[in-house]
Amino acid sequence: MTDVRVPTIRLVVPVYGGLAETIACFASIERHTASTDSRPVEVVVVDDATPDAVLRDACDSWVSEPRPTLPVSLRRRVKNGGFVEAVHEGMDGALGDVVLLNADTVVTAGWLDRLVAAAQSRPDVATVTPLTNEGSIVTVPDEVLNAFALSGPVPALCEIDACAAFVADQWLGSPVELITGVGFCLLITRTALDRVGTFSTHFSPGYGEEVDFCLRATASGFVHLAATDVFVFHHGSVSFGAAAPEAGREGSARLHERHPGFRRANAQARDRQPLGAVWAALRLGLAEKRTHRPVVLHLLHSPSRFGGTELFLDALGDAHAAHLDAAVLYPSGGGFSLRECWLDASGQKRERVLRLPAEGALPIALDLCQPSVVHIQNLIGHPPGVLAELRAFSGRVVCTVHDLHLVCPHHWLLYQNTVACGVPEDLNVCASCLPETRGLGVDAILDLRSVTARSLDVVDEWVFPSWSAHDHFARAFALPTERVHVIPHGSVVAGGTTPRPVDEDALLHQPLRIACVGRGWAKKGVHLAGGLAELLAPEGIEVHHFGEVRDHVPPELHLHGPYVNDDLPRLLRRSGIRVVLLPGPYAETFGFVVSEAMIAGLPVIGPRYGAVAERIRATGAGWTIDPLDLVGLAGLVRRLDRCRLEVLRATRQAATTDVPPLEVAAMHYFRLYGLDATPPAPEPTHDA
Repeated sequence: MTDVRVPTIRLVVPVYGGLAETIACFASIERHTASTDSRPVEVVVVDDATPDAVLRDACDSWVSEPRPTLPVSLRRRVKNGGFVEAVHEGMDGALGDVVLLNADTVVTAGWLDRLVAAAQSRPDVATVTPLTNEGSIVTVPDEVLNAFALSGPVPALCEIDACAAFVADQWLGSPVELITGVGFCLLITRTALDRVGTFSTHFSPGYGEEVDFCLRATASGFVHLAATDVFVFHHGSVSFGAAAPEAGREGSARLHERHPGFRRANAQARDRQPLGAVWAALRLGLAEKRTHRPVVLHLLHSPSRFGGTELFLDALGDAHAAHLDAAVLYPSGGGFSLRECWLDASGQKRERVLRLPAEGALPIALDLCQPSVVHIQNLIGHPPGVLAELRAFSGRVVCTVHDLHLVCPHHWLLYQNTVACGVPEDLNVCASCLPETRGLGVDAILDLRSVTARSLDVVDEWVFPSWSAHDHFARAFALPTERVHVIPHGSVVAGGTTPRPVDEDALLHQPLRIACVGRGWAKKGVHLAGGLAELLAPEGIEVHHFGEVRDHVPPELHLHGPYVNDDLPRLLRRSGIRVVLLPGPYAETFGFVVSEAMIAGLPVIGPRYGAVAERIRATGAGWTIDPLDLVGLAGLVRRLDRCRLEVLRATRQAATTDVPPLEVAAMHYFRLYGLDATPPAPEPTHDA
């Protein structure tokens, strides 16, 4: 008759030192491990000639206790041979899988069942390692250890068990592949042992032997997994004691002598952060969130919080905070980061940043956050197929077109970084621009538009902050009018809903001061401002600059340095500025500085195209120019200096123009999200 019995799983526990830790290990095995018909288990304790008589007696006592569901035996070595030889002693005669368990560990509920399940999840598994508090790459984040008070020398068993239950509860549903296992607690499959053999005595007395085994197994076609739903506590290096550092150095030297490519491969594997999503899930699990609150996941291009898109998103999150939580996914450091923002139960604003791997970041973020809405802010740095990845998302997708990155890889739409191209129909123009500005051929723009066009229907609502932004986008893509909305951002600065005072006497009689505002580089026209300052300084007309300056400028340009948006209207008024100049050739999609200028009661000079021109013409609060024509700009400013009544007219228009706060736009977005909660009714907007 064929023997159909399931091979017994053998737990091998080498013992040498650490009396208290070993007794705790034995107790945890007894609490959380037992044989079943489908999974028979035996424990083999290997006393590696321990010099501690009390520890020897403890081993004898534990082994002698009757246990019907957990056979325990003791193998006592006459001479200490180290970990490798103790493992060989314990493995001898095993017919099934083997679990090597350090005597300074504490196992937890369900640990063995889950290790076995991971080992059986695919046929090519050599080893399975649980998560731990002290175990190289499988060490859980400090936040988790601190939350369960596991950072101290002698943690309470209840805290270890609570941490293990927490880890199991946050499981993402599958084990994670590692470059090697970690030896504190290592399940080794019988298939791998039969093909690869056991640990090499080259690594006696210990350190590096399990890595050598894993690398040999990998070379034979096996893989190594982390069982990310298992937590086993590990005191760390108790048996080796004071000899641990020297043993580690010697073992490492042997390992790299045998496997010279491992150091580099290991560094590359760690850089890929295979457990990044697991750590993110654990950190999220610690968050003190209120339940039943909808989440909006924003896709952003940058960790910065100073650009226009980032300012908009921060203000939008603040406006929505009372009704929903937010998360922001953005590229960072070769991978992605997921920034969570929420109000806790006390109404305190909380934030946490989680690291995600480069591959599959969006699906992981969707799984972690479970959002009701995905709001696309900017996809620069995201994979080309990110829109297609959202096809399986069941919630609503909203896209705000802050810039034209879906239209052209050179999203500033500046031909050779100089002239606004306006999205030309003739791609020969692009063919002579992209190689110089982006190092790309014209195929890049064709591929980008092709990929985008195939996934336009994924977006439920397209939002443009100006008609100019919509018109530029429409030159590349046709959108259903029922999905198009024009929602001006409004202002992140307060004070634009009531008339602002106008100092007519100062405006008519003091020197004319012009302020260029924004980042000081070519895209924003800093060279035009510098040229204007040089031309007009002899005539008593001052040109100032507010913001960081990145390029060389002439001394005639008065520099005020970086500013905070909330302070800008006050800074402009205090400096006696009469007109704000936005000379950049880039076609803005909205222009927060226009809002801030009008809140300061100041008219604007801007390019004759783009959202800035659209807003100047709609309000009458300024003038438009060719941003490449320094002579023409200087002529306009001279005329304004001579005709101060024209400046007064435009100033009155700016001071009485209603500039609603961004919270108004936020209400429109809330409506587009389609969520159940009902905030105050928004102001009317312009739908296409």
